Amino acid sequence: MEKTMLIFKAKITVKKKPSVADPEGKTISEALSRLGYNGIISVRSGKVFHLEIEAESEDSAREKIAKISGDILSNPVIENYEMEIERIS
Repeated sequence: MEKTMLIFKAKITVKKKPSVADPEGKTISEALSRLGYNGIISVRSGKVFHLEIEAESEDSAREKIAKISGDILSNPVIENYEMEIERIS
């Protein structure tokens, strides 16, 4: 008997850990200040990835996405990631 595969949409946000310097964020913050945007306390840069994945269950999808996020999409030494998952079929 063949297992039914479900399709999930995932959004993975990768950000530098708070203890890691973020030169891109600093440059953006300085540019905002020069352009007259007041009150900006800090800027941290990051990356967002959108994936669609087949899996047998949401737990299986989360497991696959966590492995992809930790192995390929982020550098666990200097970055953290968050994921949002939604079943689309």
